[in-house]
Amino acid sequence: MGRDMRFTVLIVLQLLVGSVLGFLIWNLPGNSDQQQKSTHSKLLKESAGRLHAAGVLRQAASQYQAYLQIASIGAGQRAQMALALGDIYEQLGEYERALTWYYQVEIADATTNGIDHAREQIVAILERLKKFSAAKNELSQSTTLDTTQLTQVKGAKVVAKIENSNIYDYQVNQALDLLPKQLKKSMEKDNAKFKGEFLTQYVANQLLYGRAERLQLQKRPKVRERLALLKRQLLVEELIDQEVKRKIEVNQSDLKNYFIANQDRFAPMPKNEKGKKEKKRMTFEQVKDGVEQAYRQTRFRQRYQELVTETMKSHKVEIYQDRYQ
Repeated sequence: MGRDMRFTVLIVLQLLVGSVLGFLIWNLPGNSDQQQKSTHSKLLKESAGRLHAAGVLRQAASQYQAYLQIASIGAGQRAQMALALGDIYEQLGEYERALTWYYQVEIADATTNGIDHAREQIVAILERLKKFSAAKNELSQSTTLDTTQLTQVKGAKVVAKIENSNIYDYQVNQALDLLPKQLKKSMEKDNAKFKGEFLTQYVANQLLYGRAERLQLQKRPKVRERLALLKRQLLVEELIDQEVKRKIEVNQSDLKNYFIANQDRFAPMPKNEKGKKEKKRMTFEQVKDGVEQAYRQTRFRQRYQELVTETMKSHKVEIYQDRYQ
């Protein structure tokens, strides 16, 4: 056998030995187990995601937890998985389990996307479980949940306190101004008593409002719909106030002319009784307040109709009244 041939055979033998050794190393028990473990974890994650999307929550939670036990993942992924489990158990009404997973979100990665949601749900669940001190403690540690920053008015008086937060007189007065005029007028007879009761009710409402927010009631679909309707109504009222009410000008000449044109309405001719002194019509000065109120109402209706007509003309509007009977 020539020298070149022997060299070639030697190279081939080395390659064969290397291949056999590589095969044996690859199929060692440890590597095979690792490969199976990786495949199994992927299956668990995929099945958990599909079950979750299908709304099969309890089984999805079971698969997610099995995945977490065997998967080698980073802190961020573990936090996201914990967040999903917290949401699932909250939907199932298992609040203590949900709380456990929400806590694990922050423990795994306090910078993860969704950390604010986890903290909000922790407070909401503690409130639901009537763990008020714990909820208060969690709330005080979270700066993202305290969005009420009120500017103090110069000379304002503190009329109540809730924990470390002051309630000022001008805040209560703002709420008082929203009451119907007739109600406020009826309370004027016993003003001190009424204002004391109103202050107590205001404080109670603040506490109830805080609890409702911590329970995340503002996220419920029905509440969102009502808030949207209220917002729309408030904006419409503000527009009417700006474009209609504030633009109504009243002067004495207009009022007198309006009085003369509607004299029988404001100062009807009195019926004279036989044998008694003849009665006279009431003068403009005597009925001036009533005349002004009626005049403002008339002008309001006119300007409001002008605003509506002008707005409708600038849009393509079709109204089918026969379809809404």
